Amino acid sequence: MKKTKKRTIDFLSSVSIELKIYGMVLIVVLTVTVISLIVVRISIANTLTMQIEDRAKSISSDIASRSVDPLLTHNIFALQSLINDTMNSYEDIEYIFILNKDGEVVVHSNGKGFISPDLINSNQVKSEGDMLETSSKKLFTNKGMILDSASPIFPDLGGTVRAGLTQKSLNEALMKVTNQMIFTMIGVMLLSGVVVFGLTRILTIPISNLVQLTNKVYSGNLTERISTYPKDEIGKLTASFNKMLDSLQKSEMDKEIYIEKINNRNKELSLLNSLSQNFKDHVQLEETLQYFVKQLVQELDLKSAFIEIDWKETKERYFNHSSSCAINCTHFSSDLYTCSRSEKEVYAFPLKTGKGNDIGKIIICSTSRLDEPFLKILTSLAAQLSVSIENLELWKEVKKKEEVRLMLLEKIIHVQEDERKRIARELHDETSHSLSSMLVELKLLEEGDEEQKQRTIETLRSLVRQTIEEVHHMAWQLRPSILDKFGLKVAIERYVEEFKKSTNIDADLIIKGSFKSLNPELETAIFRLVQESLTNITKYAKAENVSIIVLSTGQQVSVVIEDDGVGFDTQSVLGNDPSKEHLGLLGMHERIALLNGTLHIESVIDQGTTVLAKVPLLSDRSEINVS
Repeated sequence: MKKTKKRTIDFLSSVSIELKIYGMVLIVVLTVTVISLIVVRISIANTLTMQIEDRAKSISSDIASRSVDPLLTHNIFALQSLINDTMNSYEDIEYIFILNKDGEVVVHSNGKGFISPDLINSNQVKSEGDMLETSSKKLFTNKGMILDSASPIFPDLGGTVRAGLTQKSLNEALMKVTNQMIFTMIGVMLLSGVVVFGLTRILTIPISNLVQLTNKVYSGNLTERISTYPKDEIGKLTASFNKMLDSLQKSEMDKEIYIEKINNRNKELSLLNSLSQNFKDHVQLEETLQYFVKQLVQELDLKSAFIEIDWKETKERYFNHSSSCAINCTHFSSDLYTCSRSEKEVYAFPLKTGKGNDIGKIIICSTSRLDEPFLKILTSLAAQLSVSIENLELWKEVKKKEEVRLMLLEKIIHVQEDERKRIARELHDETSHSLSSMLVELKLLEEGDEEQKQRTIETLRSLVRQTIEEVHHMAWQLRPSILDKFGLKVAIERYVEEFKKSTNIDADLIIKGSFKSLNPELETAIFRLVQESLTNITKYAKAENVSIIVLSTGQQVSVVIEDDGVGFDTQSVLGNDPSKEHLGLLGMHERIALLNGTLHIESVIDQGTTVLAKVPLLSDRSEINVS
């Protein structure tokens, strides 16, 4: 629909003005003629229909009054003669027939044919109290519409005269009126065409001259002019076009001078573009910016240029000026943002990161207003400088993360050694002690009586249970076997139960979703996240209540751990350089990052801490063991 509408508009737009005027006049004449024809036909049709209806009543009433005596004397011949004479007198009568009081046809005009029962029953005289009146009705037959009139012959006789008239006269009258109006419309259109032809010539000749002139201008000829033109709106347009050509001719002469200036500026800009680079450290940034701001003043003929970089810790400023600078150059303050003379022009170009954060600005002071190309160039330079500064920050972040990774690797090595020492210590102090006690009890079992043997057996059974629990506890600390056997859900439930028993902290656990299809790396990472969070809560939070929520949606696994403990300052703990005191939190970040997940820690002092982790189930990554 939209394409059809667009094609129609394009077609109408491409038609010449002369054809558009012809079309408008033709449409108006046709519209007026058609509307007039419809109105006249309706009016004539209504009038003639009423006349035909009155004629039908008159004919049926006349035949009814003249058929009383023949009907009383049963003179069928006289009745038939009356009907035939009437039929011959009126051309548009379709039929006449007379009914007796029983509704039977006495005579009719159908010759040897007959009158159908449907026609007999289609109309009857109207009864108004004791009076019988003529009834008219429109009948739609295969011969067209017929106006049927039913008149009573005599009340005591009970007979009826039926007469039907066609619309032949009506159709002939309508056809005649239609032909007359069509001929009239043709004459009006011919006359309008002659008038429109003269008007369009007056309008289109000046426009054609303008089109020819524009083609010459397009080909590069700016010397041609239109000398004769009318005084109307088209004439004003022609005069304005001549003035425009005068201005274009003057602009063409100025163009060569302007192009020469642009070429000189392009040479200057090539020097500025060579300054764009990625910085590896602050020393390189300072050297480059100092040189950049100096070249900015010299090459662009500025009064002064000022660059301010807003780092997290401090602000760095770089300034240069010409010999006639109107700015106080010895102090870096907000006064640098304006020139001391009102005729000087000051421009500011912000430096922003890719996320839209302000990281500084470039302030310049010029002796005159800079044109649009210069402003675009300075804006582009500000954007390039923003990218370079942001890349430097990103490089610092990469170095910081590399330091964290090295520290985590060092911690992993220490943790492995500490774990080996702990296992050896527990085997020596607890398991070895329990086995030694068993040997002593076995010795007593050999030497004691029956009652003492029974007590020794009970003691041995208790020692065996204790040893099994100690070995089981060591295995659980190393890696819970239940995680491999029964999955993440059961392992977390078991660990939270152990946590509540050992710490007396009220822990509320909610686990929803399906965890059957999780890979081992993801299960281990989620379990270690919960384990590390609860360990930190036990050591540092001084919390009384803990809430753990683990939710699997089929697309990601979300973990929320909240406590009502003392909280901590996240900016000081997580925002500064990596420290060995916070490697647990950094390890949590690394585990989740390896799975392309996100970890957010929110904490307010004396209001508790919230840990929120989201890990996608489907991610393009290589398998990395994070246990």
